[in-house]
Amino acid sequence: MKGREVTGLIGNTKRTFSFKQCASYSVDGLRETIQALMEPFYDELHAIKHGDRVLLKPNLLSGHPPQDAVTTHPLFVEAVLQFFIDHGAKLLIGDSPSPVFKDIDKIFSVTGLFSLGKRYDIPLVHFDKSGWNKKEVDHRAYPIAGIIDRVDFVINLPKVKTHTLTALTLGVKNMYGVVPGFTKTLLHKEYPNAIDFSEITLDIYHLAKPLLTIYDGIIGMEGEGPAAGEPVSLGFAAATNDALATDIVLSHLLGLEKRKFPLYLAAMRRGYEPDKKLSFSGDALESFQKRNIRFPRTNQLNFIPPFLTKTIGTQVWARPRIITRKCTNCGKCVEACPASAIEKGVVRPLFNYARCINCFCCIEICPHRSVEIKVSPLVKIGMML
Repeated sequence: MKGREVTGLIGNTKRTFSFKQCASYSVDGLRETIQALMEPFYDELHAIKHGDRVLLKPNLLSGHPPQDAVTTHPLFVEAVLQFFIDHGAKLLIGDSPSPVFKDIDKIFSVTGLFSLGKRYDIPLVHFDKSGWNKKEVDHRAYPIAGIIDRVDFVINLPKVKTHTLTALTLGVKNMYGVVPGFTKTLLHKEYPNAIDFSEITLDIYHLAKPLLTIYDGIIGMEGEGPAAGEPVSLGFAAATNDALATDIVLSHLLGLEKRKFPLYLAAMRRGYEPDKKLSFSGDALESFQKRNIRFPRTNQLNFIPPFLTKTIGTQVWARPRIITRKCTNCGKCVEACPASAIEKGVVRPLFNYARCINCFCCIEICPHRSVEIKVSPLVKIGMML
C-alpha cells in the first residue's frame, strides 16, 4: 500500500527534523535555541504572512506548576511566541484539558500561561468554548475544535513525556487536545487498545495539520506519565514538519524499541510511511547521549502475544489502585472514567475491575497523584527480563 501523508507539509517541502541540545530554561538560551531550530524551515516561515493568525497549542493536561513537567514550560512557550511575533504573526494560545477540570482559567494560571498571555496581550482560548466542526478521515468522523478553522496556522508545542497507554506522548498525541470536551473520554472507551487508540491520534493529527511541531524536551517526564511520573532532565528541544516520523526518532533516543511503540505500529497498520527519510539539521544525534528513561509499568501489557494471553491471561494484568493516604476523595477519577468503572465511596473511590478497560485516565487526571498501577506477579517478572 502506498504511504499516505499525515503532515501539513507545504508543496514539495522535504521532511525535516531539527534538533538542539538545551540544558535549561534560561531566557537567552531558549531564544537562541528556538532561533536555531527554525533555520531549516524557510518554506513554512515564508508561508506565514504579516498579520496571519497563528495558534500555539501547548500541552495543558491539567493544573500543574511548570516544575512538575506535566505541561509545556511557559518559558519555552514564551521563546516560541517571541519568535513568531518577530515574524509578524498574531498569536493565540489554546488547548482543551481533561473535561473533569472545569476551571480552565485556573489551569492557565497555574501553568504560567495566564501571566504570559497578559504580558504579551495574547488571547487564551479554551477549545471547548470555541465550537467544533465535524471532520472526516478514512470514513471516521471526529469533532475538531472550531478555532482550528479560524486560524491560518497551528504550531504544536508538546511536552516530552511517558504515557501509561501510549508509552510516550509526543507531537502526534499532543494534537488529541483539539478534540473538545467529553469526546476525548468517549474515544478512550471506544478504543481502549493502545495501538487502536494511537490510530485515532493519527487521524486527529492529520485533521489538525499543524504547520510545525516544536518539542519541549528540556525537562521531560518518565515513569507513570503523563501526569503521575517524575521530571527527568532530557536536555533537548526539537522541531519538525513531520511529527509522526520525528516521534519515532525521539522514541529511539529515549530508549523505546519501535516494536513497543504503539504509534509506530498504528502507522504501519494504516499504511503510512513513518520511516521515510528525514532531513536532519542542528546538533548531531550522535552527540546526544541516549536516555533510557523509565517507561510506565503498563507498557509490557500492550505486546503480549494473543496466544499467550489466552493461556495465561488471568495471570497477566495491571490495574489502578488508590493510595489511601494521598486520596482526598475529590471524585475526579469518578468523573473521568470512560467505562464508569469507579464509584465514589465513603472514604475513597471504589473500582469495579470487571468494567475497567485499563485506559488509566484515573491516573492521568488525579490532582493528588493518589492512583497508582498495581501489576500481577507475572508482569513483575516480565519487567525484569
